[in-house]
Amino acid sequence: MLTQDSATYPDLIGPQDGVWFAGHYGTEGFLIRPMNAGEPSLKNNFGPEVSFGRRLNDASNDDSPILIVKYCWGGSNVHTQWNPITDDNNWDRSMDDGSAAWLLADGAANLDSKQNLYGNLIYTVRLAVETLNDASIPFVFSGLIWIQGSGDKKRTWFEYGTDLTRLFETVRSDINEPDLPIIDAGADVHHNLISAKMYADSIIDNGNKYTSLYASAAANPDSDCVPGPSNPCPGDTFINFDVFEFYGYDPAFLNSSFVDMLPANHTNKTFSWFKSYPTNMHSEYEGMILHGRRYANDFIRQFASDWATLTTDMEEDDPVLLFPFEACADGEKPNASNICWMDQRSDTIFPTSPPTSMGPDIPGFIPNPWLPLLRRLLTLLRQVLQSFGLI
Repeated sequence: MLTQDSATYPDLIGPQDGVWFAGHYGTEGFLIRPMNAGEPSLKNNFGPEVSFGRRLNDASNDDSPILIVKYCWGGSNVHTQWNPITDDNNWDRSMDDGSAAWLLADGAANLDSKQNLYGNLIYTVRLAVETLNDASIPFVFSGLIWIQGSGDKKRTWFEYGTDLTRLFETVRSDINEPDLPIIDAGADVHHNLISAKMYADSIIDNGNKYTSLYASAAANPDSDCVPGPSNPCPGDTFINFDVFEFYGYDPAFLNSSFVDMLPANHTNKTFSWFKSYPTNMHSEYEGMILHGRRYANDFIRQFASDWATLTTDMEEDDPVLLFPFEACADGEKPNASNICWMDQRSDTIFPTSPPTSMGPDIPGFIPNPWLPLLRRLLTLLRQVLQSFGLI
């Protein structure tokens, strides 16, 4: 579909100048090649990296190429599959020689297993580092783009936010980049996921984390229907039709019974948002391209203004700027005319700002400023117990 729409996206078709991709190319194994939409995938598709890398390179103030190192697995969760402290994803770092081969031999990496996603990510990063070093190509780690959430949508904001923070801090530790900038996305319409990501923003060691949001829709907190990739809960989810009036409607909106839910005198402009609305809400090519560009814009604004500059043209269709997703006012809920997200973080149980005392007598109460120290103490305890062979 991207190739057929070459007039709209000519810069994203075929091998890209100045943008490279490192990843697993099916039976060919791990390779680094120029970014080329569809090439690394056996399904001939692509993710936001196609437009993300292009935007970073186009905005860059020098000639340094952009390399995207990608590892992903659809429909995955942070609770276990990406959790660095599960048995499948953890390893004895005192024995680790720092190589990709060691992770594979130890069993922490297993590309056939969905339970080893954290280990597989670090394994993939190490392969990229080793390949670049073997070729004497200098590089720097510039940031992490994390796009995930739906797999944890039924968990509480505190559970998911705590696991996310652990994940990001462990990635930083394992690649020795304690201040690595992070763009976090994938919360979509879920109030608990947005609250969790904002919580992680507030407590992560060394900061440098930003949650990317825009107001396309908001889940109805009074509905029993939980939106997901296979069911957007039409009729229950509050939709920001201004977004679709600006970019265009998915063709399914205009060619089915769903047209009845659109505003009167709506535009007939189309934009390929979804694979197959409403049964497959994963992004189609135009939705994916737009997401990649807005992640890049967010990254540049937050973390790369010293080496990249966004032009007016690059920001004129940025949904983050055009349709900001604001928190609902205290006591309010989203509705059809007020697309907002409900901050579920509780100041009385798990505060998001330093308390003046140890807080209420609630089991498990942990003042926010103590969380990083507690995590470090638990990590140290684990290392001590491992050194004595007790775990």
